[in-house]
Amino acid sequence: MSDTNLFPRAAILDAWSGAEWDNGVQIDQLEDLTTLAVRTQNSLYEITVLNGHTGEVMVRGGKFFPERTALRLEGSTFGVTKLTLEPTSYSWEFLPEAGRNFQDSGTRSCRNVPATTATPTPITTPTPTPTPTMTATPLPTPTATPTLITTPTPTPTPTMTATPTPTPTATPTLITTPTPTPTPTPTMTTTPTPTPTATLLAGAGIAFAGSSTTVNSATTPSLVIAKPAGTAAGDVLVASVVLNGSAVSSAPQGWVQIAAITQLSNPKMYAYYHIVGADDPPTYSWALSSAAIGSGGIARYSGVNTTSPLAAPASTAFTATAVSTLTALAVTTAGPGAVLIGAAALNSSNTAVLITAPGGMAERWDLGAKRQEYDDAIQPAAGSSGNRTWTFSSAREAAVWLAALRPTN
Repeated sequence: MSDTNLFPRAAILDAWSGAEWDNGVQIDQLEDLTTLAVRTQNSLYEITVLNGHTGEVMVRGGKFFPERTALRLEGSTFGVTKLTLEPTSYSWEFLPEAGRNFQDSGTRSCRNVPATTATPTPITTPTPTPTPTMTATPLPTPTATPTLITTPTPTPTPTMTATPTPTPTATPTLITTPTPTPTPTPTMTTTPTPTPTATLLAGAGIAFAGSSTTVNSATTPSLVIAKPAGTAAGDVLVASVVLNGSAVSSAPQGWVQIAAITQLSNPKMYAYYHIVGADDPPTYSWALSSAAIGSGGIARYSGVNTTSPLAAPASTAFTATAVSTLTALAVTTAGPGAVLIGAAALNSSNTAVLITAPGGMAERWDLGAKRQEYDDAIQPAAGSSGNRTWTFSSAREAAVWLAALRPTN
């Protein structure tokens, strides 16, 4: 798709903020909010640079971007694009070469589709027969509530209750889910709770099944997080790691980076996902470039697509100026039933500085030492998630990221 590979190849720079320039502008040399006009063989684009170092831009123009769309340019990644055609729409997914993490996917409606009066035949997904221990809870307005598809969980006799509409303060979806305490050390504190019961996120086949966290209040050369209780092969784990000035030099084997926000001197923030295998270790260790204070957590999910876990690449934001709110731009999903995941980090160790989750997202952990909070929420329908904003009780330098998990079906 040449329209998404805007430059530096096969494009002509027409104007830069209204002035005439030669070809060859490098995105990482431009100041933030610089506007470019780029002409390819068949199209003209307006490009606004959000972050030249990370390649994050807003694009409008051509047949693929009629409206302003957030993108991340990756001129050095090779791969193939898988194009799927539907009767009235099409979708694409970029598959990078081995060892590269860049991802791009999306969906668009076809233009000039002939009108038809035929009514599509609904496809009914049979509901699995409930076990004898499950009790059906009738909904007050059955005509307005979608059918709940129950996904079996590792817990022998779970009782799952559909939550019709998540709200920012909806405590029924908030479950504290750390694991048994590992062998204590002077620098690592693990928060234990009873083995969690998987919570089916309303309307989705993805279930949040537990978490574990670590707080290093003294400097250490690595950050070690225990595997959440009940973790089984085929589960997908999501990790958020926040450090006081150091950097991650290597991640545990089999973990794939979702985001890395390293432009700030403090905090530095990382996110990863991992597909659990049959012989996974009881703990996972992130090696650091130098000993540092930090915090980290791992969230466990079942029902995630293990072939392509991410439904949308991450959106990130950061500020070196103290602020009381920070917003991650919307991510776009191609299908229904995705789960939004995201986190915020502050340049603070004081738990009295509160972090409030974006509206509709449920808090899964809130850690000190290096302040961070992790949240998730159901994305019932395909499309834009809308921008998500974290709020802080006291202004601090901060970083946030937002992505989405793809359901199995």
